[in-house]
Amino acid sequence: MNGYAIPYAVSGCQPHAIASEIATFLNLDTSILTISSACGAGLDAVAQACAVIQSGKADIAITGGADSPTTELTVASFFAAGLAPSLNGDDPRTVSRPFDRRRKGGIIAEGAGVIILERLENVLARGGRPWLEIQGYGMSVDRAGYEPASGLAVSMEQAMADSLKGQKTIDYICAHGPSDPVIDRVETEMIKRVMGLRAYGIPVTSIKGATGNPLSAAGPHELATCALIMRNGEVPPTTNYEHSDPECDLDYVQEGPRRMDVQTALINLHGLGGGNSSMIVSKVE
Repeated sequence: MNGYAIPYAVSGCQPHAIASEIATFLNLDTSILTISSACGAGLDAVAQACAVIQSGKADIAITGGADSPTTELTVASFFAAGLAPSLNGDDPRTVSRPFDRRRKGGIIAEGAGVIILERLENVLARGGRPWLEIQGYGMSVDRAGYEPASGLAVSMEQAMADSLKGQKTIDYICAHGPSDPVIDRVETEMIKRVMGLRAYGIPVTSIKGATGNPLSAAGPHELATCALIMRNGEVPPTTNYEHSDPECDLDYVQEGPRRMDVQTALINLHGLGGGNSSMIVSKVE
């Protein structure tokens, strides 16, 4: 076999390579931690960083998630597992259509999202302007034998309890919504289970119609989306949502962006293996 060894392959292929490289580049005297929990990993990392700050062990944290799964092997594996659709001549830009009746699977994407967390009093003391405040977090695994994402009800309830927020305070839901025939339906069911009739009055969108599913980077992308919504007063539509599904019957913001003041938002993530993560974030006046 012809080939050669790459000197930095051993360190470069480690799961914590990105965190280690950032710490080295910035010459930081700190600790690093990498979380591997599929699509929820980025959001779980943000929650862990929050816990470190709340414990008093740090005043600021660099956190987030990154994923680059668009290799031939990974994409082929997703197709083989039935987790990615065959295009069959379809326009790749319109295949990812969360909550749409014609959805048949999501598009695997890649990306990264980096979030800077800091104590609110420190931000205000130096005259900074915070994008949002993280107020609650919950995580739960799907129960054996139940459908994927069925554990989202528990993670949402935990996040709301942790934040001391009730149904009536949630203005917007940034959904996981990967354009999967089953997961989109189940997430809709879990939202209705937790929110009751209030669910029909809450805008619910998934950004994956536009971005595809970047796996571990999805959480930071949704967090950044909520920050932009709160600062700009505009909720994005669910891209490619055109045909209503009677089993997905919430307000998915169909016709362009919607101007509205979002004070509190709920973020949802579901990952392979059955992990679910939810986070409550609020606007800082």
